Amino acid sequence: MIAKRTSQDWFDEAARCYVERHQGCAWCGGSYRVYQIRKEHRTVYYCHGCDFRAEHDEQTGDYLHFPGEQVAPSRSTMLEFDI
Repeated sequence: MIAKRTSQDWFDEAARCYVERHQGCAWCGGSYRVYQIRKEHRTVYYCHGCDFRAEHDEQTGDYLHFPGEQVAPSRSTMLEFDI
């Protein structure tokens, strides 16, 4: 299913998730972790949680996306580590 989406599809989904999921990520699904960066003629959605990125260059019409990485669950305390 992931391979069937184009870079434009991922960009559109990133834009939707950014708004509908409170800065949510289209790749990992997390909320409050996506930055929207606008520079001149380029818009980028970047997730600091999984490193997913989707971008659109309005001048050339090009779309790019870079898959995110699987996020490992975090540990809340040192007591959860096996010693």
